[in-house]
Amino acid sequence: MKTIKFWPIITATVFLAAMMFTSCEDPLDPANQEVIESKVIDTGLANKVTAQQLSGTTETGASISGTELSYESWIKVQTKTAPKTRASGDDGDVVTVLLKDVFHNTDTTITINNTYFDIGDYTTDISYRVKGTRQDGYVTITDSVMVYTVNFEDFSFEYELEYEVAVYDDGISRELMPYHKIQNLKDKGMEISKLESINDESLTVFARRQIDHSISVDLNGETYTLKAKVILQTPFGDAFEAYVKKSELLSSSYYTSGDQVHSRLQIKRWWSDGQVKTEVVEVPVYAYIEDQMKSIIFHGQQPETVEIVSYELGDVYNAIDMYIVPYVQTIRYYRMLNIVYNFFDFDMEVYSDASFYYDGYLQCDFPVPTFQNFRFSDEQELIQNQSGENENGKYVGYRLIRYVMADFDKLECKAQFNIGLVFYDR
Repeated sequence: MKTIKFWPIITATVFLAAMMFTSCEDPLDPANQEVIESKVIDTGLANKVTAQQLSGTTETGASISGTELSYESWIKVQTKTAPKTRASGDDGDVVTVLLKDVFHNTDTTITINNTYFDIGDYTTDISYRVKGTRQDGYVTITDSVMVYTVNFEDFSFEYELEYEVAVYDDGISRELMPYHKIQNLKDKGMEISKLESINDESLTVFARRQIDHSISVDLNGETYTLKAKVILQTPFGDAFEAYVKKSELLSSSYYTSGDQVHSRLQIKRWWSDGQVKTEVVEVPVYAYIEDQMKSIIFHGQQPETVEIVSYELGDVYNAIDMYIVPYVQTIRYYRMLNIVYNFFDFDMEVYSDASFYYDGYLQCDFPVPTFQNFRFSDEQELIQNQSGENENGKYVGYRLIRYVMADFDKLECKAQFNIGLVFYDR
């Protein structure tokens, strides 16, 4: 009876021992062999590179597009293993891996704080990073990325060119397996175009522009083009009222009525509420020459004549914002009219307005006339109005009075200069 009771226990013990034995690593399995001798005989690449176009979207809704390239890389190795001695033949064993390159197009939207999209020129740079690694037998495959960055002052965007590099390492031999290198990267430039303005769920209106940029690279004798579509958007008011989605300039002109110059634009505008209107936007244009009154002191002999030798209107040296109305900004520019007499010179300030139209889509200048035909009155007054003596010596003073005129479209702008000339006898 006791024997019968213990038999199931003995049977179970034998079964567990058998299970433990079969679960141990099999020393005869090639995967459990240790390489004790190794020699790389040859390496190479398959001639064929398979290309596949990518398309779709990510889980976040981002667009996926580009080209996936795949090809085989191989290495031939003579090895000897233990504990069960195994040696490869004279021709060696061939280890093959499949490598992939993925050239991604770029499709992104970037918000910037640059109302007029004055983005300027760009610079570029290339950097590298590692995404990860995977193991395939004695081969470690590293997923790397060449990053081509396009840098503007306020923003940047990137191209990602993924490529794989394989390293064979059996503990004795370590060899970088051959791979196709990305070569001859060329920047193909960009174009920027206007897009309709939109608003988001917060009713913020965004003016928008689209950058189309591209690069090309060579791989295994073939050229591949990567494209970037970058939407730039900048806040441009709110959508509590209708706003201009897009617009078109039909005509522009200026005219003079009475003593005022006017500039006008005829614009076709598509509004967010669905209306399409052709409208005229008009602004006044002010221009004038500031009177000049000053005194100049001389030491020495008084010249026999006082006459103009030349004059010149200089470049803008100052500007101030005058007013801003919806979609219109007006700036007043200052220039200096330098008047040169035969022994002195002075400046007179010349003012004129310029207006700019910008509705988030259309950006243009209001046309304005320029100053023409500067001239001086035929007669000038040179009146002696003082004389005497002080700590600086004897002196005599004159007042020079004359007018300068210029045409601004059909308006005549006129100003007086009143210059005091004081001469000391030494």
